[in-house]
Amino acid sequence: MERTKSLKLTRSLIGIIIGMTFIILGCAQKLPKPTEEVKAILVIPSEVVNKTQIERKYDFVFNFQSKPSSGSWYGSDSHQADKLFSQRVNLQRNGKSLTIISELPPGEHRLFSMTENPNNIRSGRSKTKITWHLPFKLKEGKMQIYPYLFSYSQELIGASNWFRSSKGFVPLNDEDLVMLKKELKVYENYELWDSVLITTLQQNKKADGTQTEPEAQPEAQPVTITKSGSSQVKSSKELELDVGINSKYQLTSERSFLGISESGKAELEGSDIRFVYGATNNLSWGVRMSTHSGKDYTSTSYYSITMSENTAYVRYDHSLVDNDKVLLEAQIAAGFNLISIETDHPSFNSNTVSSFGFMLEPSIFTGMKIQDDILFGAGLNYPLDSYKGNTSWLINYNYTITKSPVIYLIFRFSI
Repeated sequence: MERTKSLKLTRSLIGIIIGMTFIILGCAQKLPKPTEEVKAILVIPSEVVNKTQIERKYDFVFNFQSKPSSGSWYGSDSHQADKLFSQRVNLQRNGKSLTIISELPPGEHRLFSMTENPNNIRSGRSKTKITWHLPFKLKEGKMQIYPYLFSYSQELIGASNWFRSSKGFVPLNDEDLVMLKKELKVYENYELWDSVLITTLQQNKKADGTQTEPEAQPEAQPVTITKSGSSQVKSSKELELDVGINSKYQLTSERSFLGISESGKAELEGSDIRFVYGATNNLSWGVRMSTHSGKDYTSTSYYSITMSENTAYVRYDHSLVDNDKVLLEAQIAAGFNLISIETDHPSFNSNTVSSFGFMLEPSIFTGMKIQDDILFGAGLNYPLDSYKGNTSWLINYNYTITKSPVIYLIFRFSI
C-alpha cells in the first residue's frame, strides 16, 4: 500500500517537473507582441561550435546604426556610442540560438560594428571592429531574418589548456531561411506578425522563395570568418619590430681652403631598426637605432662620413581601414634624436661631434593579419628632419645631411 502511494507520488512529481519544463521552455520561446513601441522584429541566427570542455570564452555585442534623417549612408561612419543601438548576442555554450531584436524601429539600418568581450580571460580586453555590412530595411508589422548566421567556434590546441577560436558571418541559403521560418513558428505570438520576410543584400526575399521588388543597393561586400589568437590571455599591449629596407641619406658639402671652394655629394647607406611598444589603442613609444656611412670624393682624395642616431619618440596611429584581414594606418611620430657624426680624411685626424635634434616623421602603414595577435606589413616613412655640421682642419668642411623616405618591414605582436 505504502509502495503504491510512493509510486503515485513519484509519478506526480515527474509530471509536475515535465510540465514546468514545458512552461519554462514556452516562456523562453516567446516573441514580443506588436505595440506602439514594438513595430518590427529582427532575428539574427547564431551557432556555437565548442569542441572544448571549457565555457565559451567570448561574448559579442552587435552595434547598429540607423540611417540619418537627411543625406546618405556615406560620410556617416560614426563611431560615437551614443549614436548606435547595441544588442548582446544570444549564444549557447554549444549549439544554435536566435537573437530577437525588437527595439529597432521600422526604417533603414545597418550592422555597423561588432564588439568582442572576453569572458573569464585574464588581462582580456574588449575589441570593436567595423563589419562593413550593407543596410537592411525593417518594415512595420513584420518580422525579418538577417541574411547571415553569426558563427563562433573554439577548440583546444593539442593537450594544453590553450585554445584557438574563430568568429564570423556566414551567408544563409534558401534552405536555411525556410528552416528558420519553421523554427520561429513554434514561438508564442508568432501569429501576431503579418509574415516573416528575409532581408537580403540585393533584394527582399520571402522564405518561400518568391521575390519582391528589388531595391537599389551598393555592391555586396565579401564576408569572411576570422581566427583569433591561440592564447588564453588577451592584452591591449603590443610589441613591434621595424626593419628599414635600403635606407639611404643624401649628403651635400662645401669645402673651402684659402678662399677657394668646391662642392660635393655623397650617398650614405646603412641600417635602420626600431622597437615599438604600444600600450593604448592610438599611442606608441619607440626607440630607433640607425647607422649610415659613405664617402664624399674629391679630385684627389675623399672624406668618410658616419652618422649614428639613437632616437626616443612617441607615435600616434590612426586607423583608416581595420577589418578582419587588413589594417591601414596613418601615423605621425615625434621625438628627440641623439646624433653622432664622425668625419675622416686620409691626411687628417678623424673628428666626432654629437648633438641633439628634433625628429618629426609622418608615415603610412599597411599590414595583413596572420592572426588576431600577429600582423605583418610594410610602412613608408617620410622624415622631415635634416642635419647640418662643420669640421675644420686646414680645410673647412661644411655638410648637410638630408633623410630620404624609408620603407620598413613591420612585425607586430600582441603581448
